[in-house]
Amino acid sequence: MVSGYVKRFSNEIEKNRSSSNYAWNAARIEKKWCLIDVTWSTGNSMYNDKFVNFSDSYFLISPDELIRSHFPNEKQWQLLKKPISKIVYFDFPIYYPAYHNSGLKLQNNFSGNIITKTDAIIQLNFTKIDDSKTYYYSFEKGVSGRINFKIENGSYKVEIPYTEKRRKNLVIFDGQLALIKFKIRLAKKQ
Repeated sequence: MVSGYVKRFSNEIEKNRSSSNYAWNAARIEKKWCLIDVTWSTGNSMYNDKFVNFSDSYFLISPDELIRSHFPNEKQWQLLKKPISKIVYFDFPIYYPAYHNSGLKLQNNFSGNIITKTDAIIQLNFTKIDDSKTYYYSFEKGVSGRINFKIENGSYKVEIPYTEKRRKNLVIFDGQLALIKFKIRLAKKQ
């Protein structure tokens, strides 16, 4: 059993907790350590007393993927060549289970806290997309739209207009399921 932290809500971005809130498993299979979160794989909601939205994405998930949503108390259970700090982890956006099978890969070390101004452009960078899928953005209870990718220097750039007058959350989704959530804050006026 591996104890540590998970983030599921945008207000947890940049909030460095002092006590852990979750546990998952590591298993040694054929002399190799593997990571498993059976709870998040069972589903994320109940319907007729059964879990729905089953996902096997947290069964034998790669350490590089699991660290986006799970941070162990003991550094060794990151199973990464270059472990990250708790401060770096809590700066990540919120990654939902559907992200891992979406074909979308956000550029590494992209902050989950975006500071912008009203009537500005938010730019996101992705290293991979699935050309067969259509992705969308939404500001919770606000403007939403289809994402158009521009290929630049081997990466996929996205420009999203921000016209909101107060802070919101930006959600990237595939038409049905949320993939990534960012916390948007307005820059202080000078």
